[in-house]
Amino acid sequence: MERVIDAAATTVSVAALFGAILLAQLAYRGWQASRPQEANPPLHRHNPQASAFQRHRVIWILFDELSYQQTFGQRYPGLTLPGLDALAATSTNFTDAVPLDIYTDIVLPSLFTGQPSDDLRATPAAALSTQ
Repeated sequence: MERVIDAAATTVSVAALFGAILLAQLAYRGWQASRPQEANPPLHRHNPQASAFQRHRVIWILFDELSYQQTFGQRYPGLTLPGLDALAATSTNFTDAVPLDIYTDIVLPSLFTGQPSDDLRATPAAALSTQ
C-alpha cells in the first residue's frame, strides 16, 4: 500500500509541475495578447528615398485554404468578388506552380527567399527563424 501511495504522490507531483508550467505559459500568452497594439497599422510604409523602379508593388496571394476554383474559376452562383476580379485583370497568374513541400510553414520561407530550406520556419510573430 505504501508503494501505491508513493507512486501516486510522484505522479501528482509531476502533474503539478507540468500544470504550473502550463499556467505560466497561459499567463504569458495572455499578457502578450493584452498589450496595446497599433490601432490601424499601415499596410504600406512609404520610403521617400525609393527610386521609381522600386515603387512597383508585388502582391502574393497564396491559396492555402481558399479555393482557387471558387475565387478565379467557376464560382458558386451569386458569389461576387470584385476586388479579386480587378486584381486578376491586371496581374500575372501562375497556376502550375509546384510547391517544395505540402506544409505551408516550409513552403513560404522557401518561396520568398528563392532557396529551398528545410530548417527555416515562420514564427507566430511573422519572423523567420531556424530550428
